Amino acid sequence: MIYPRFHYIRTPRPAKDLLFKLIKNDLKKLGRVNSVGDIGCAELAFFDWFNCEKYFAYDIDIQRPEKIANNLQEEIHLSEFDITKNKTDKKHSLIFCIQVMIGNISFDMTEIENAISNLIKSTKKKGSLIFNLKTNDHNFIENLRLELEEKFYNVKIIRYGEFNFRIRYPLSRILGTILFWIYKLGFNSNKNRYYIFAENRKD
Repeated sequence: MIYPRFHYIRTPRPAKDLLFKLIKNDLKKLGRVNSVGDIGCAELAFFDWFNCEKYFAYDIDIQRPEKIANNLQEEIHLSEFDITKNKTDKKHSLIFCIQVMIGNISFDMTEIENAISNLIKSTKKKGSLIFNLKTNDHNFIENLRLELEEKFYNVKIIRYGEFNFRIRYPLSRILGTILFWIYKLGFNSNKNRYYIFAENRKD
């Protein structure tokens, strides 16, 4: 069993601080789930943000999460895995894929459609999906919205990316907090990053 502690993840980028606040807010609303599939989990940065019975960590480089998992008391199920090639071996109540589809060296952005398709296929009925991505293709996002609305009852897409540069901490955290409340008031971004929360899988 994993219980959330929501430690603060320090970042010099206000845009990323905003992203983390959006995620934390939605995870709190989501509450406890049976299982989490953390795709591209890397060093398990979000591990103690989850409220779940079982935690499954997937990464293309399994040595990264292994080093951290060996020092944790909680049971973690580790798998070497490429989301562009396959869906997960079992479906999960929450599929979580953050800071993967943003142009990292380890992710082929030409495979983003396959990756998203596999994320959806990995989500259980009545389950939820959280991920973010980077794209300049507005039509891609509109088609993605339609696809998600066919598969989930509730879909939220937030465009973000303001102040996506490094500044001294704690100024980055202060600006991230200001951005969070500006977004809560209905601010519409014109940047190229998107945060997606799809809830209650239809089938």
